[in-house]
Amino acid sequence: MVFVPIVGIYADGILSMLGVHPFIQLYGMFMSIQINSAILTHITFYRMKIIIPMSFRYYTQVIRFGIFSTVFMYVGAILSVNSILLTIEDQMTAKNLIYVMNIRPIPSVFWSEKYMVSSPRNPNTPAFLVCGTICIGFYIILCITLPTICFIILHRTRHSLSEKVIKAQRAYLRTILLQVLVVVVCIIMPFSVFFAGMADMITNPVIIPASLIFALCHGSASTLIHLLSNKPFRDTMKTQLSWVKCLLTCSRLDRSSKVHTMSSIVG
Repeated sequence: MVFVPIVGIYADGILSMLGVHPFIQLYGMFMSIQINSAILTHITFYRMKIIIPMSFRYYTQVIRFGIFSTVFMYVGAILSVNSILLTIEDQMTAKNLIYVMNIRPIPSVFWSEKYMVSSPRNPNTPAFLVCGTICIGFYIILCITLPTICFIILHRTRHSLSEKVIKAQRAYLRTILLQVLVVVVCIIMPFSVFFAGMADMITNPVIIPASLIFALCHGSASTLIHLLSNKPFRDTMKTQLSWVKCLLTCSRLDRSSKVHTMSSIVG
């Protein structure tokens, strides 16, 4: 939970009840988000590999670029989390400074040990904001570059492929665009708002916590997009839901429903 104009995180959950320090929880949250972002990028690269025809002139170079970028994403995701160490400071000193500076309103949980703050005079805050800006900028470039590369390759090879293959590749391209949309809505947008709040560019106490809700939904949103954008998975999910409906209503199952196995999806 983030309160503005005082930038603070209030940890009041199961981990706090177990005695886990709020900063460790914050570090773990950022780590999980960054790793999940890397996984989303990995999935996007995998889809990109599927739709690129092997007859493309620079197929090998594109695949090598995808492998390098995927490894870079995982390593960069883990290393970039360490930038949060720049926000560490003595909490009592920081809270006393905020209280003396008469920054209002002050949350009711302000003096709680579960509430961590970053004071306006923290000398490492600009460096933290620069690291966050670089990370968000990289994701923005990635979201523009991936669909563009796929579109250019498909456009140049459209005359050498059958209509059925082109149709399947267009469907994969739509899936890639949806995955990019998830990254924009659930990663780029929430953390852009968060860093803007730390830079005092956003002072509304509702906007930042509301935007971070989207960040919590990035995993489920990506999974849902993956299921709904692939017809075999969509058909299987529909059949499984019909089973649940039959159990609840004690009705007969429609035999025309089809469940796809991994062999039928791949083959």
